[in-house]
Amino acid sequence: MHCDIRAGLVAVALLTLAVRPAAQEAFDAASVKRSDPKSVAVVVPAMFLPGGQWSARRATLAMILRSAYELTSNRIVGMPGWAFSERFDIVARAAPGTPPAQLHAMARQLLVERFGLRAHIEQQVAEVYALVRANGSGALRPGLRPAASDCDHSSDASSAQAAGANRCPEKISTHDGALRYELRNRPLGDFLIYSGSRSEVGDGTPIVDRTGLTGRFDIDLEFVPQSAILQRTAQPGPPLAIAVVEQLGLRFEKRQELVDVLVVERVTMPTEN
Repeated sequence: MHCDIRAGLVAVALLTLAVRPAAQEAFDAASVKRSDPKSVAVVVPAMFLPGGQWSARRATLAMILRSAYELTSNRIVGMPGWAFSERFDIVARAAPGTPPAQLHAMARQLLVERFGLRAHIEQQVAEVYALVRANGSGALRPGLRPAASDCDHSSDASSAQAAGANRCPEKISTHDGALRYELRNRPLGDFLIYSGSRSEVGDGTPIVDRTGLTGRFDIDLEFVPQSAILQRTAQPGPPLAIAVVEQLGLRFEKRQELVDVLVVERVTMPTEN
């Protein structure tokens, strides 16, 4: 009798495995193109957006790799010079609701197919700037708050409307030489990418997020870029390192940490579409 029960349970388990759909390995549709060299469009680093989309505009391969491999340290070695100068546009779509880990795996597979990428992750001790809470676990400043609504970042307004989603009312602007970011429904890491924090903090040292903040946020931040400070082309205002303290309740702390480093073994210019 017990043998029959066990045999029946094994049969049910095997049947469940047989009918369970395998994880999707590739995007439903993907476009990879070299950017128009005459384009003056705003650079959009590769980002995963609600609705199963991964997209980039005028992004370097270095930016794209950081997104696909979730590199918080920004450390990549073994790349050719064009990986930091050539620009690419990417639009890739998967089914809405695809888990984030699966989307990242799809992005890496797309890079293998289009860029002939072969790479691996190593860990190394390096000096980093850790983004932490300014007052330990204290309250955040008004510029950083939980997202007020579940808006959509899709570049296709008609598809967003068809899905019943509101477009995110985001804006990046300049005023008297200062940069102002009004980001909506974004993970905190997107602010680090958009603000160019690695260069703005001072010396290209990798940035790692150690705030412990998860989820999505509405972020309002205004600061004067280092280039405008050096060239004296802006009205007086805080640089990024001070602005994040005053406006977000965060700060950059220099320390030694074990970080992930992406070692590129092989990469070629992409095959388009």
